[in-house]
Amino acid sequence: MNNINSINGENFELVFKQFYPKLCVYACRYVSDNATSENIVSDLFTKLWEQKDSIVITTSVQSYLYRATSNSCINHLKKNRQNEELTDQIEAAMESDNFRIPMIGQEIEAEILFTIELLPDKRKEIFKLNRLEGKKIAEIAISLNISESTVKNQLGDAMKFLREKLKKYL
Repeated sequence: MNNINSINGENFELVFKQFYPKLCVYACRYVSDNATSENIVSDLFTKLWEQKDSIVITTSVQSYLYRATSNSCINHLKKNRQNEELTDQIEAAMESDNFRIPMIGQEIEAEILFTIELLPDKRKEIFKLNRLEGKKIAEIAISLNISESTVKNQLGDAMKFLREKLKKYL
């Protein structure tokens, strides 16, 4: 069973059932979060199924899955670190006097509020809870039943979007 193509239907389900829990535990060693590890492994199996016709495994299926999980975790950590660095930079800019809403004109305030409304619904909700209501990342994660890393990623994406759209005001 060296080709994913040979893991169709029931065989794919058997591979999923056999390896999913083990891979989640393995991924959790990297990311230290059960929900994130489950998301990573679920995404891996989804991609595996979607690309089953083009993927060729030159090792055992088990080795392939563990290597793919490891690579996915590393990519997640890299992206998360970049998002955290970007969030830190944007937070510093937003805390400066140039970005505080009470210290700027009504026209710019309206532009900022308008731009916030352009965010996707869930990202906008997370951003408003954090920035406008002052809720902490952990509180938001619990209230929305999502992981803290998802909250951080959404905030990072929101800040990146706002910074790009509002760069002429910064």
